[in-house]
Parts: sequence; structure tokens; C-alpha cells
Amino acid sequence: MPRIDGTARLDTGDAATAVLVRDWATHAHVAHVTPDIDGAWEATVPAGTYDITTIGPAGYQPACEGPITVSA
Repeated sequence: MPRIDGTARLDTGDAATAVLVRDWATHAHVAHVTPDIDGAWEATVPAGTYDITTIGPAGYQPACEGPITVSA
């Protein structure tokens, strides 16, 4: 299965609390990962198109990006 990865940091430069990977078309939850101290994260996902949501602590506005296409 292919892998998707990135770096999730808040506007403050701190690592995000969580990263959600959702199917672009259906918004179905595909993966939920916790970034390491530097914000690096990765998830194994089926080939497809996704949106990535970066989640921070309380008071932080979640940020989405996508579509991101992952091929086999």
C-alpha cells in the first residue's frame, strides 16, 4: 500500500496535535496520525485522492489542504 507523509506545524512553529487523512470525494476518515516532535508524520493509505487536515490544541483553527493524489 502507498504511503502519504508530510510535516504538520502550527503557525507558531510547534508540531500539530494530529493529522487527519480523509477521502476527497466522500470525506470518509482514512487515517488519524500524531506527528512527532518536529511535525513529521506518515500514514499508509490506499491509492486515491485525499484532503489532509492539521489539528492543533484547543483554540487553533484546523487547516485543510488538498486534493492530494496518491498512486499505487
